[in-house]
Amino acid sequence: MSLSIKIKDYEPVGEHIEFIIEVSDKLTGESWRFRRRYSNLRDAHKQLKSLDNRVPEFPPKKIFGSKNPRFLQQRKTDLEVYFNEIVKLTNLMQNSFTKDFLKPKDANLLKTSPSTPTVPYRKPKQGPEIQNFVNQLNDVVSTKFFDLSAQPAPAEEDEVKRQMKIFEGLSKNLKIADNSRIPEGSHINGDYYKSSVVKQAWLKKSLHHLTKVVNKRDVSELLISFK
Repeated sequence: MSLSIKIKDYEPVGEHIEFIIEVSDKLTGESWRFRRRYSNLRDAHKQLKSLDNRVPEFPPKKIFGSKNPRFLQQRKTDLEVYFNEIVKLTNLMQNSFTKDFLKPKDANLLKTSPSTPTVPYRKPKQGPEIQNFVNQLNDVVSTKFFDLSAQPAPAEEDEVKRQMKIFEGLSKNLKIADNSRIPEGSHINGDYYKSSVVKQAWLKKSLHHLTKVVNKRDVSELLISFK
């Protein structure tokens, strides 16, 4: 049972009496209040009884002395007991008529459901293992990648010469395995043309051309590696 019902008071309105009904929802924390005449409550009882025969008997009607304060106080107590027996009937409480009856559109909201407090986000503390991993990752990224949007500075002449010496030193031991690049001639000369690069004038000529390109500084920096 999530609803609690109290008959807070009664009040004469013209020739009739209106009972002030207050309903509280224990699950949501909401509470509301509405007014109904005895005749309105009795009509609602008939509908509830047709929906569930376990609905208790409604406080009886009194023809004479219905406005007597002592009688009205007793009726207020009887109505409160009646309604709190109604809310125990689970299936009946799921019915749309019952819901609309206990929370009508003309009800005055007394207390709204408390909003869920917003918990600010707190960054978790990083242990030494996590921090070491982040540092290592930053080192790898910084050494393996570079900013393509950055404009590199022209290479110094000494640096170009140094790179060329490295290139020439590696080229001396470079072997050519592609027969399609060997100049036309006798197959007897095959071993000769597969010898060191130094003895192959046609490849030296190509490297010489590459040196001219570098000296013109058409490229900002020459990076050469052999694996």
